[in-house]
Amino acid sequence: MKTVDCRGLSRPQPLELARKAVAELPGKLEVLVDSPEAVEEIARLLAGQGYSAQSVLDGEQVYHIRAERPGFAHADGGTAIRAGQPEGLGQRPRTFLILTSETLGEENGGLGRGILESFLATLPGRRGLWRLALLNGAVKLAAEPGPALGMLAKLAGTGIEILVHDASLAHFGLAHALQTGRCTSMSEIAASAEEADKVVRL
Repeated sequence: MKTVDCRGLSRPQPLELARKAVAELPGKLEVLVDSPEAVEEIARLLAGQGYSAQSVLDGEQVYHIRAERPGFAHADGGTAIRAGQPEGLGQRPRTFLILTSETLGEENGGLGRGILESFLATLPGRRGLWRLALLNGAVKLAAEPGPALGMLAKLAGTGIEILVHDASLAHFGLAHALQTGRCTSMSEIAASAEEADKVVRL
């Protein structure tokens, strides 16, 4: 069993460390956290990756999140994680959403940006949403102050991974301005599209 000790770490560090551990595809994983909010975030992440998970609170107020992939024996004891976790999320197709513009439709004096922000506001809690990629002008959403930045940060807080294209950031001179999400290459974005069950491009 792979163990990730996140005790004493502030958000979003436990979620990021759990995400890195999940990327190694362990059959069994244990994550130690001391924050109920971190338990909720990691629960969403694990469910979206197909893990079954349980949380056990010990006498030192540390949550032991024990997760297993299908085909491995279930962890003994504990209570199933349900806080903030959409029912059946792990069984739904994993959707990979790709945004290529900072607006949705034509700009029309700010209307396109407002429509996109309204769309982003509907995403937290969507069943099956797995990853979100920002390409071309859409990278500005994760680097420039505004309502969209807060919405993306909230989305990332629910366990949805946000991939931000590095070359697009460099093109707009925003390579060092990224405020939410993870800067990555087109190679990883393409690999995510192959791994997803469903790809939606806007």
